[in-house]
Amino acid sequence: MFFAYNLISTIGVILGLPFFLIKLITTPKYRPGAAQRLGFYPKEAIEKLRGEKVLWIHAVSVGEVIAALPLIRELRRRYPDRKIVVTTVTATGNRIAHSQAKEADVVLFFPFDLKPVVDKTIRLIHPSLFILIETEIWPNCIHALFRKKIPTLIVNGRISHGSFSGYRRVRFLMKRVLTEITAFSMQTGEDARRIISLGAPPDRVCNAGNIKFDISARPFPSEEQQKMRHDFLLPRKGPILIAGSTHRGEEEIIINIYRELRKIHPDLLLILAPRHPDRCNEVEGLLRQAGFPWQKRSRPEEGK
Repeated sequence: MFFAYNLISTIGVILGLPFFLIKLITTPKYRPGAAQRLGFYPKEAIEKLRGEKVLWIHAVSVGEVIAALPLIRELRRRYPDRKIVVTTVTATGNRIAHSQAKEADVVLFFPFDLKPVVDKTIRLIHPSLFILIETEIWPNCIHALFRKKIPTLIVNGRISHGSFSGYRRVRFLMKRVLTEITAFSMQTGEDARRIISLGAPPDRVCNAGNIKFDISARPFPSEEQQKMRHDFLLPRKGPILIAGSTHRGEEEIIINIYRELRKIHPDLLLILAPRHPDRCNEVEGLLRQAGFPWQKRSRPEEGK
């Protein structure tokens, strides 16, 4: 089974390599971490882990990193003598991990799930525990950890309806991989039911809720509010509607809602943050079509 998976993965890499190189040359967002994805990590990061007991937490992107923050803080509190490594797939997630996961000792990019690359990465990080945030299944990585008797946990696990349909098509592979995972902490009863139906041993699965709700909200002093309004070039007073992490198709809905709300609250301000920053120009076009003036956070002089 793993032979077939590796054969397909290798063929995919060979066929996709020219496109990957073109992306590296033409699209800056693909450049950060390119070497790390192949198992070439900074020497200083690896030296920091040498001879230490390492907890490896993998959070694919921004949402997973944010969800992992309370877990990372609690692990640091309970195990101050352990080193904590956080890996991500996306560059944006990596930046968020660097800026917000202060308790982590090392932040890296996750390797491509190719056997030689995964084996090298595990040898360099040498974790005593591997934690997957939500449900991102990497067969070679999980299998390599299993062979080395390194426990793997899925925390805050979830399986959307779309993912579930896709996983069912390769259930023969999923069942083998899921039996090599030590424990599953799922967000809901439905997520637990789905992971069990895909092959996870029922006695290893529990429904523990969503750890995103463990992030404590702190009081926001008025001085900080005013500073943030000043930094974001916002009026000192007035209500604000924030739409964050939006996807294509959602911005039009939000803009229409904003237009209606302005009839009741003429001074209402909208902050719109697309999930993918490279869509900013597209979203600006929607605002322009709607007839709303706008300002970019990065270049506030635009859109006047």
